[in-house]
Amino acid sequence: MRFIFFFTLIFNIQLEASKISDLDRSGVFSGRISQIEREQQRLRVRLDFANAKFIQLNDEIEMWHEGQTKNKCKVKVVGKENHYVQLRVPQYNRCVNQVGFTVGSYILFSSRDLEFNMLRAREMIELLLKKRAVLAAELKEKKGKLEEVDGQINGINSEYDQRIQEIEKEREQVLGNMTEKRVLLFEDLRDDELTIGDIDYKLERFRVQSENMSIDRWSLDPELHFKK
Repeated sequence: MRFIFFFTLIFNIQLEASKISDLDRSGVFSGRISQIEREQQRLRVRLDFANAKFIQLNDEIEMWHEGQTKNKCKVKVVGKENHYVQLRVPQYNRCVNQVGFTVGSYILFSSRDLEFNMLRAREMIELLLKKRAVLAAELKEKKGKLEEVDGQINGINSEYDQRIQEIEKEREQVLGNMTEKRVLLFEDLRDDELTIGDIDYKLERFRVQSENMSIDRWSLDPELHFKK
């Protein structure tokens, strides 16, 4: 147990040291002074590095000329805009004497606040990557299930399409047989009708009356009717 505790302690120390080392490298940046407001004790500095987005209002920063690390001046972020930050210089005269900046001066900066802001951003990235990995695994599983259901749907459609084709084929065959049967029945019916019509014609032709005398009515007088 003591060995495990000691190993864990050493590992944590190394991890923290690695973080501190990363912070030392990430907290230093450079910029160029574009404007000086002496009365307001402010500087406007242009920054051209991507991580400038992690600089926040009220962050504390140290500034110095390259090669003059002993002559540093503390400033504070009081404003931000695209590629620029506004810095307040509390001890303006002392800072001018130590650093000796003017408009156009190329200055080095260092900020522990920036370091921790970037550290928190890295931790957030790790959390987001883990969350994304979990969601990506779930997404892959759901896509697999969706593809499986799509395959089942396609299989069902194929099966029922085949059944429909078989039923349609059977339907056409049955209807064909019934149509052929109807044609034969219709022809028989037509032949029978023609035969009956011929028979009726012959019946009328060969019909024999009960008598040969017919009533002749040449007057309206009922007494004058007679057969001839």
